[in-house]
Parts: sequence; C-alpha cells; structure tokens
Amino acid sequence: MNTNFFLLVFEFFFIIRKKILLYLCLLVFFYFIVNCLIINVERTDLNSLLNNTINLLGILLGFIASIFTVIITIDNENIREAKNNKDVKSIYKNNISIYDELIISFAFLIILTGILLIFNFLLPLTNFEISVFRVIFSIDLSLIIFSIIHLISCILNFYFIISKNKNK
Repeated sequence: MNTNFFLLVFEFFFIIRKKILLYLCLLVFFYFIVNCLIINVERTDLNSLLNNTINLLGILLGFIASIFTVIITIDNENIREAKNNKDVKSIYKNNISIYDELIISFAFLIILTGILLIFNFLLPLTNFEISVFRVIFSIDLSLIIFSIIHLISCILNFYFIISKNKNK
C-alpha cells in the first residue's frame, strides 16, 4: 500500500487536532443513534439499506471530486491570498495556508468516501451474525454521516475564502 494515504490521514488529523475531541464525540453520538434506530431491523432490510448507502456514497464521491477540482482550478484574488497566508499552522516544519488545509480536508474526504464505498460493496458478501452486522453497519453509517458533516464544513470554509470582504 502506498504511504501517501498515511501521510494524508496524518496531515488531516494534524490540522483538525483542536477539533478531534468534538469529531470523536460526534462519531460516538451518531453510532449510538444509528444503533438504536436499527436494533430491530432484519438482515434483508439492512442489505437494502446498504444498497442505498452505495448509491449515496457514489454520488457523494462524485460531488466531492468535482468540488475538489473546482477548488484546485479556480483562480481569483481571494484564493491567491488564502494560498499565500501561510501563518496558520505548520506541518513538517513548513507553514501551511488556509487553502492547504482545505485541500487536505477535501482529499481526505475523497479517500474516506472511496474506502467506505469499497467497504459497502463488500459488506453484503460477508456472512456475519446479525448482531455483529448491526454494529459494523452502525459504524459505517456513522462514518458516512461524519463525512457529510465534514463536507458541509469544508464547503463553508471554501465559501468564506471566496466571499472574503476586502473592506475591513
């Protein structure tokens, strides 16, 4: 396996290090909510829900990739200023900009949704006991909800970069 994935994950967790407790609490909260909702659901119903999550993840992955492409290719004054503002954080003794944080977050989301998509393709092929399947499915849905919420956060950050008011 290529080590670039590990570097990207490390960089992502480094830039969210102040929010990591919040993100972990959200994941645990989503896990318990989803677990309570599917406690009496049968295996066949969970498999049909898995088919819906595969469709959702495919659409989400395409959407994230298209926004990532727009962010990389767009060039205006606010984006240039965000690229040059490198006094936010430092990784590997190099300063990173707000723009770099945004790129790292979107790249992490692409990797996360891609892995979740592959996982959801393979999950119906497994022969887990229903209780184990429910736990795995709850974790899966929690990660999907987390990725959607983080995507919204990234889109808002991008919006604030683009719409930055020059009149201070």
